Amino acid sequence: AVIHATEEAKRGLLVSVSTSASLALKIAVSRNEHWIAVALFGKSALHYMTNHERAGLGVMHI
Repeated sequence: AVIHATEEAKRGLLVSVSTSASLALKIAVSRNEHWIAVALFGKSALHYMTNHERAGLGVMHI
């Protein structure tokens, strides 16, 4: 479930990102009795003056 939630968060974060872009991310994992969530938040840039903030979230039933 953790891997699947992480893949979904990554897919949401990496929409239209160049393969040569630098990424700086924060990762959070949270769960309760029946669910697990993975959140990714950070910046991507091809050049230090062109930063874009990005976020991705994946949720999966355990």
